[in-house]
Amino acid sequence: MAKDLNIVLVRVDSRLVHGQILEAWVPFVKAKCIIVVDDKVAADSFFETVIRMAVPSEIEVIISSVDDFVQNYPFTHGSGKKTIVLFSNIADACNAFSRGFRFERLNIGNIF
Repeated sequence: MAKDLNIVLVRVDSRLVHGQILEAWVPFVKAKCIIVVDDKVAADSFFETVIRMAVPSEIEVIISSVDDFVQNYPFTHGSGKKTIVLFSNIADACNAFSRGFRFERLNIGNIF
């Protein structure tokens, strides 16, 4: 996992990577990396492949389970790649927060 990330957006959206992320949020925050933090995606190689295919090649994609994310992320906001962190549900975002992943704002997208 990339060690020097500049987290510019933390978002909950059950759709994860979709048009609004790629066409609005990525250009708006000038992101060069997207981290998808989701246990189901991390365990499903087909779903992971679909997400990777949807993202332009110039954007780095990191797929991680919640456990791996909180264990491997350095918990510092560096000056490296501008990064969007996506969770599919509020429970996972709260779980990561309670285990040390700190963010000032949580952007709420489509949830169900």
